[in-house]
Amino acid sequence: MRDYSTLDLETDPFKKGRIPRAFAACFFDGKISTLWWHIDCCKMLIELIIKEGLKRDGELLVYAHNGGKFDFHYVLEFILMFFQYDELEILCIGSRIVSIKTPAFELRDSFSIIPKPLKSFGNKIDIKIEKLEADVRETHKEEICKYLKQDCVGLYNALGEFFERYGCEITLASTTFQVLKKQFGVKPIKTNLDYDDKFRPYYFAGRVQFFEGSLGCNGKQDGVKRYNICDINSAFPKAMMSEHWFGGGYDVMDSAPEVNKEQSFYNIVCDSKGCLPKRSKHGGVEFPVCEQTEFFATGWELFAGLELGLISNLKIKSVYVPRECQNFQGYVNYFYEMKKNAENPADRDFAKLFLNSCYGKFALNPREFREVCITKYGDKPDLKIHKVKGKTIAKVEWEWSYDDLQRGITFWQTPSTYLDEYGKPHPQGKPMTFYNVCTAASITGCVRAFLQRSISSCSGVLYCDTDSIIAADTSSLKLSDELGDWKLEKECDAVYIGGKKLYCSHDYRGKPELDEKGKPKWKEWKTASKGVRLTVEDLIAVCNGEEREYAFDAPNYSVFSKPSFTKRRVNRDDKRKKRAA
Repeated sequence: MRDYSTLDLETDPFKKGRIPRAFAACFFDGKISTLWWHIDCCKMLIELIIKEGLKRDGELLVYAHNGGKFDFHYVLEFILMFFQYDELEILCIGSRIVSIKTPAFELRDSFSIIPKPLKSFGNKIDIKIEKLEADVRETHKEEICKYLKQDCVGLYNALGEFFERYGCEITLASTTFQVLKKQFGVKPIKTNLDYDDKFRPYYFAGRVQFFEGSLGCNGKQDGVKRYNICDINSAFPKAMMSEHWFGGGYDVMDSAPEVNKEQSFYNIVCDSKGCLPKRSKHGGVEFPVCEQTEFFATGWELFAGLELGLISNLKIKSVYVPRECQNFQGYVNYFYEMKKNAENPADRDFAKLFLNSCYGKFALNPREFREVCITKYGDKPDLKIHKVKGKTIAKVEWEWSYDDLQRGITFWQTPSTYLDEYGKPHPQGKPMTFYNVCTAASITGCVRAFLQRSISSCSGVLYCDTDSIIAADTSSLKLSDELGDWKLEKECDAVYIGGKKLYCSHDYRGKPELDEKGKPKWKEWKTASKGVRLTVEDLIAVCNGEEREYAFDAPNYSVFSKPSFTKRRVNRDDKRKKRAA
């Protein structure tokens, strides 16, 4: 395996509207930690990394946790001090920089293989002052440096354990496919654009929905004295135990087959009572109650809906039947047992990562891939050259993304695949690499079908979120620690719902503990507020119809737009829709 090291930066405290500066940096090579406490710490850091990389003939890997969303943006300008922009090879997934290759070293974002907070690595030192302004930080220099070194060492050790077991792929998804193939003999196929165009309409992710309650499921739900929150034990791994569409071959029929009927895909028109997914006008997913509407449905959900009486007046337009199916029982059993019997945090954390990351790789969508180029401010990159088998097929201009004036650099972008005048991949261009979206569609459809059956067996259902239910009566659910069974997460005497992934619930076992000012500490509350961090008090206010604003102090870094500070207005679902209208 290639040599690797880790780095970390310490910056000014986050303050709304201010781009923080780095004032300290640490580099750990597995034996020695080098620290800089200086305004030029990033430049000094890159100088040392270049020196160490050249010793290894450019084969040095350097990891930073969440580097692609933070640390890398601080060192880019200094990398360009030592290398020309055309010597850099930058890989991005979404807006995250995953890798930066230079002639001397390669930077990688470790979050792409271990997507867990840095605090989970090693034993954290109990330091109350992580972020300090310049006028007081010198007093705490020793503690800050100790903290910085600890983060580098903790990350290094976690990566070492991961690499020793699973190899050194660039992302967790790639790693899972390597493990699937080498350890369990399951080799995913690759498909093409036409195949993906045909079957991607059948791929949906989870199911997040709130149902009609005492206030239309907006606000406090007080119809009964108790509500239960139940979660499925590893919903997607459980679904992977079943057979799913796997190969590239299929047959087209006009009725349901006798074999593989659940694994088949159905283009249908029917009346649906909220059991089938459909894309909304705004790109989201909804489960409408409707008549004679067209759906692209997996067999799992179609037959669950028919069984429960939620689908009627069915007309089948076409059925796609797989010629090959595959289960993932060996893979799932191995990592589920590893999770159950884990004797250390690493075993449990790694097992959870592998259990929940495999299925999504099948739905990889390279249409969204972009290549990124970075130049010094004011410079314009040369034309992007597209080659096939060494032969130039096209030269295209890079698209300007934005100028980062503070750091003196400019970001450019272009689609990874050369597109023709209609926006389609050029027939002579670099082909897009697809895996089998049908496999992902079948697995996610299996989970939603199980959730639908569970919802139908409960009463007083307020909310669901792919692998969880909030309901008044969940007595029909099988509770155990076994894979795919349900777990009672919380019993509540109050539930407030404001919309999808926007709710809070109070544990019935006692009143909240009060602080010294007589205000509740809210320890017994379960909250969900995706995209913002609202207090329980603010969540209750939003669920009751009030508006709250939330502003992030930390800047958002992206390769496609200038650093920004997110500010959001948070409203209950009905209020938000009314405002939008």
